[in-house]
Amino acid sequence: MNLLQKRILIIFSIALNIGFVVVALILVFQHSGSHHKATFEELAGIVHQLDLPEEQEQSALKCVKDFNVVIHQLHDELADARKNISLVLSADGPLAPEKLHAAIAAADKIQEEKSIKFEAHALELRSILGDEKGAEFFQLMHARLKKTRDKND
Repeated sequence: MNLLQKRILIIFSIALNIGFVVVALILVFQHSGSHHKATFEELAGIVHQLDLPEEQEQSALKCVKDFNVVIHQLHDELADARKNISLVLSADGPLAPEKLHAAIAAADKIQEEKSIKFEAHALELRSILGDEKGAEFFQLMHARLKKTRDKND
């Protein structure tokens, strides 16, 4: 094997390794927490299990539905921000640390916003449901998440 062929193989090997790392990062970012998402129908089912008065049930369902819309929008924005991180990492040429830092900061900001929205939602839902039914809702929710997590492990 001559020197040119060896160089071509080395470059090809490096390109494959970089490609593997980029694909792995994309998959990790895209699937982080995705199997823990609860659909509106599942959450509505949990609300129905609480056996609430009609008006209270409708208020809880509206709260859950409104939150579901907001959280899915933020989830999509976070996925886009994470894709941007992988684009920065996979760009040709030298890596610009300030671009990577900005991309990661943007993703962190969206993640923080998701956490803030969840906290506000949890407090609002507990206010609507009251202490006993609110605790029961989140216990049922926890059990559903645990069952899903156990099934996926």
